[in-house]
Amino acid sequence: MTSKSRRARREVIATTFNASSLSAFTRLRFSFEWVCAYISTAVHFFINNQSALSVNMASVLSQLMGPWMDVQGFLIFLCVLLLVKHLRDVLINNMPPGPFPLPLVGNFINIGFSDPLGAFQRIAERYGDVSTLYLGNKPCILLTGYESFKEAFVEQADIFTDRPYFPLVDKLSKGKGLIMSSGHMWRQQRRFALATLKYFGVGKKTLENFILQECRFLCDSIQTERGLPFNPQHFVMDAVANIISGLVFGHRFEYDEHNFHLMQKYLDEFLQLPISNWGRLYNQFPTLMSMLPGKHQTAFASMSKLKPYLQEEIRKHKEERDPSNPRDYIDCYLEEIERCKDSEAEFTEDNLMYCVVDLFGAGTETTSNTLRWALLFMIKYPEVQEKVQSEIDQVIGQSRQPLMDDRTNLPYTYAVIHEIQRFANIITFTPPRMANKDTTVGGRLIPKGVVVMPLLKSVLQDKNEYSTPYEFNPAHFLDENGKFLKKDSFIPFSIGKRMCPGEQLARMELFLFFTSLMQRFTFLPLEGQMLSLKGTISVSSGPEPFQICAVPR
Repeated sequence: MTSKSRRARREVIATTFNASSLSAFTRLRFSFEWVCAYISTAVHFFINNQSALSVNMASVLSQLMGPWMDVQGFLIFLCVLLLVKHLRDVLINNMPPGPFPLPLVGNFINIGFSDPLGAFQRIAERYGDVSTLYLGNKPCILLTGYESFKEAFVEQADIFTDRPYFPLVDKLSKGKGLIMSSGHMWRQQRRFALATLKYFGVGKKTLENFILQECRFLCDSIQTERGLPFNPQHFVMDAVANIISGLVFGHRFEYDEHNFHLMQKYLDEFLQLPISNWGRLYNQFPTLMSMLPGKHQTAFASMSKLKPYLQEEIRKHKEERDPSNPRDYIDCYLEEIERCKDSEAEFTEDNLMYCVVDLFGAGTETTSNTLRWALLFMIKYPEVQEKVQSEIDQVIGQSRQPLMDDRTNLPYTYAVIHEIQRFANIITFTPPRMANKDTTVGGRLIPKGVVVMPLLKSVLQDKNEYSTPYEFNPAHFLDENGKFLKKDSFIPFSIGKRMCPGEQLARMELFLFFTSLMQRFTFLPLEGQMLSLKGTISVSSGPEPFQICAVPR
């Protein structure tokens, strides 16, 4: 910077900060603009020659203190020093590209609070499939696109199996359970869960019959509404929850059971927190937020209220179980506690409780939210509903219930279910990962221990895979002959070693519940109703509450 330009800039600064008519905020804004301008010329010199920059900084201090000789000039100097050091740290860390982070707050300004998920998508579109964001002063990697997912979670599966530490996860589950655990404990818990689900019929005819029975209960309950307006949320959630309840608890609940609805309420409040603004603030300032009121405290209280229900179920199982004839997941887990000698696998009653929360929560919220989106889309696009019903009538008729074997003969219906999953995109982010050693994805460095945030939404809205990615279009999953078209990039359950362990169960539930509902009812909007496709903010995003009419066919 020449002496003439420095003199001109000094005059601007003096004029700006001596003008009593300007507000403090305006003076701060001008100072920040000046700081940014100075940084643009100073940072590279700082990196290459720190001793020379120290002399320059002393000169800057004298220039600032000369006109004012007050505290404000000294504070501005400290800001300059902090920003230059911060910028140097950012530039030399060799991270993937991303928006420039501010000290302390990182990219919170870029992400915002009104539409954080949309902000992530825009950042990915600008900086590529592997980009860097700073949550506070900690960097994290934003991973988007199917090829990046495949390279990281399939080709380097063993590197990306661990979960990073979050204060919120520690508060809610102590890093236990199935979803947020890591290492040897996670491997053993997942192995046991998959084996147990398979033992009780996931993917087999025995479980299909159990789901079909619940389909009848669901349709009979909707029938009692007699075509009048109603909110389908509790009906759908109760039906789906009863499937996982049968596997975990060994019994189903009646739809009007008060404790059943309380459990669902507590789980819903618990699952809303991690992706909410309250959850983000808690992860950034855990000590402060633990002392402040807010929705995070509601979620913590809900978890505390949920525990007695689960502890009572475990107590009953301990009293009534027959080791030679296990009835459900809890029975099998209690047997494993007695049998397992591997203390690091953590087969304990405490971990059992967190595993049940994960199974019950994930197994209920995801599928029920998808089915609620399905009903909303059928109302929004009545021509699709009519075509689905026509195909069901031709293949199945009204004399029997749909079966899993009918899938191959219902290509349009099967394509609609896939498009519902794609378009609803209930899991915008899969749970975060971290690499257990330095590696690369897409040619860009991912350092060991840095949080990796996989943006699943980017995969399900890939313009190269779907002709109209932002529209509801079942043709995305049909070939030119009207046959079902399978896509490798369709991964609503994620991919790799940490993909959803309940994928087979969810696929069975979605097909049988959806076809049963379409077979029995025509779903209509209320007269004059404007339907919203806006989703809720949660780990699993469902539609906002809505009312419909279910007219028997």
